[in-house]
Amino acid sequence: MLIKYGIQCKYHEKDLKDEDESIDLNIEFESEEERLLIEQDRIDIKKSEEEWLNFWKHFLAKESQKQYSYIVNNTAIKHVRTHNNRPKEFIQILPESGIMQHFYTDEKTDEAKLNEFHLYHNTDQSDWKLSYEIEEIKSENKIILGYECYKMIIRETKINEKENWEIKNRYELYVTDKINLPASLVIHLWKPITDLCALEIKEINMERPNSYIMQYVIEIKTDIDETELKLPKIYSDILTEEE
Repeated sequence: MLIKYGIQCKYHEKDLKDEDESIDLNIEFESEEERLLIEQDRIDIKKSEEEWLNFWKHFLAKESQKQYSYIVNNTAIKHVRTHNNRPKEFIQILPESGIMQHFYTDEKTDEAKLNEFHLYHNTDQSDWKLSYEIEEIKSENKIILGYECYKMIIRETKINEKENWEIKNRYELYVTDKINLPASLVIHLWKPITDLCALEIKEINMERPNSYIMQYVIEIKTDIDETELKLPKIYSDILTEEE
């Protein structure tokens, strides 16, 4: 089975601006030089804000052009992307461990390479504390490309006490149990929260509650060539050498 997602990004300008730190120009200044310096600071702040907004507008517009595909069967998941591709790349996900294996060849030497990325975070070896809340709303449902889905909300909190950081995300999903592609792997949650497949995923960072990134399924194919899931020999040899 092939599942292809598109990306939609929505932003609100007030989510992308820092807290208002405008300069009061009605105050009394000790000298004309001081007034001019303050005025220049105001101009610099406004310019910086405009540059920051333009950066995010460009970034989100670029994100919205991306597409991701997953080719799955009962035991394997292959990940295909339309951007940042490495030469002859092959990306597979090991569902049980949450490890993403990225195989590619070196552009200069044509040597086979492997990078591994753990989608599930090992909190035993870090300063992060994780908590998740799941709410299933089966009364809210929709049909997505022929699959009956219902709404699920995942609230994620990540706390790094050492750095005094707290990150809160909210995921609004429409899920089905008819496809073997766990939403945890698509969202890259730090824990395997659900085995259900999400055909629509709205991600909201609670520091920017008016903006979101949505992944939504645009194509599902049930008839695929199973050989697409087979790891090329040049890459399977790497795994054999590591054993």
